[in-house]
Amino acid sequence: MTPEQLSNSTIYVTLEPCCHYGKQPPCTQLIIDSGIKRVVVGATDPHSLVTGKGIAALRQAGLEVSTGLLAKEASQLNDHYNYFYQTGLPYVTLKQAMTLDHMLAKKGERTAITVAEAWTRVHHTRNGLVTRLS
Repeated sequence: MTPEQLSNSTIYVTLEPCCHYGKQPPCTQLIIDSGIKRVVVGATDPHSLVTGKGIAALRQAGLEVSTGLLAKEASQLNDHYNYFYQTGLPYVTLKQAMTLDHMLAKKGERTAITVAEAWTRVHHTRNGLVTRLS
């Protein structure tokens, strides 16, 4: 898009734009320089380098910032990231299935030992479609 097309536009983001230099320059500066006038933020970034500072930088530059739009849904999109920065622990998923006699499968055979719902959930998890258990 051209700067003219972005002028006075609104950007919707699921996670608060970063305001620090890392592998990339800060997103907040790019947004400010682009001519965008309004930012709608779904969830505040839990990373200590960002939390609230990205929103503050945008407001200080004169942009209108709204927060919390679909916050729960936006947060779920970044569940693994949020978990790490909120707890300091990695988000780990373990899938294990065994029969009542403690076997994993018959030797040399592929054996389904879980119900279809569990199989579907595993494949959704592998594809990033399932987050924490409710």
